[in-house]
Amino acid sequence: MTLSPADGGKAARRLAADAFTQVATALSRGAEGVAMLPCALLRHVPIALLHHRIGRHDAAVVEAWLARLPEAGASAPERLWAHYLFSLEADDPASQAVAHWLSRHRDRLPARLQEFSRTYAVLDPGRAPVRMAAALLEGDRFIRDLEGLGFTLGRLQGSALMVSILGGIGALLRNGAPASHPVRAVHAVLAPHPRDAFHRAQVGEELRRHALAAFIEGFVAWQRRADPGDISPVQVADLLVTVNRDPRISPGRWQGVVPEATIDLLERWPRKFSPPRLAELGGRHEAGMAGRN
Repeated sequence: MTLSPADGGKAARRLAADAFTQVATALSRGAEGVAMLPCALLRHVPIALLHHRIGRHDAAVVEAWLARLPEAGASAPERLWAHYLFSLEADDPASQAVAHWLSRHRDRLPARLQEFSRTYAVLDPGRAPVRMAAALLEGDRFIRDLEGLGFTLGRLQGSALMVSILGGIGALLRNGAPASHPVRAVHAVLAPHPRDAFHRAQVGEELRRHALAAFIEGFVAWQRRADPGDISPVQVADLLVTVNRDPRISPGRWQGVVPEATIDLLERWPRKFSPPRLAELGGRHEAGMAGRN
């Protein structure tokens, strides 16, 4: 019997779902489960472990999987590289272990991946996000380089790497790095869907909160340096409430993440300067009241 394209697609999705279930079950059983995993399923481990975080915090599971990677064939380093890149979390032991494994097998990576890795310190998870963040603040080279590898901004935007980079941008701005148009740079990498950028990503909660705090504090610091009199904070205020919602409407997104003084400042900025933006961001009632006053 010949499958139609539609039936073939359904069959492929069922096979992928079955493979994921088997891998997830093996990972949940610890290193012993990884040891018993059929070789044909090793290629599915990064999706479950790095992206869905099943067993990610168990060092024994990560090491057992990495020890078996040579069984996955000569292309295993290339396939793993992309999974590692988009799941990169600087202080995460799993990211560090995978980076170490890839470093030992870097000669088996295609030349284009080796070049990208050198340019952006990809195999050094502690440096890579800041290196990429600095490149974004300087222009569009990082985006062009990433797309040159065949990756889309859509894939980046929902990833742990995106959150890591945004945190890196915040850290650079907070520390006084020169940046002429940081708001424009962030919109370029998050377009066309900047809303809830931190909360849409597959990332550990600790990194999400840490990166979000760095991002907010960094942009506030940059705005205060550029505009000490708060004459025109509209662009920064709009960016921050776009990626994390308005603190008056969604206070849980802000409280415990940044100091109350920062929240108070952000609450003053949009209310004073950009009431129309509140409607777009969900504060329709409040914006309507402001318009009638």
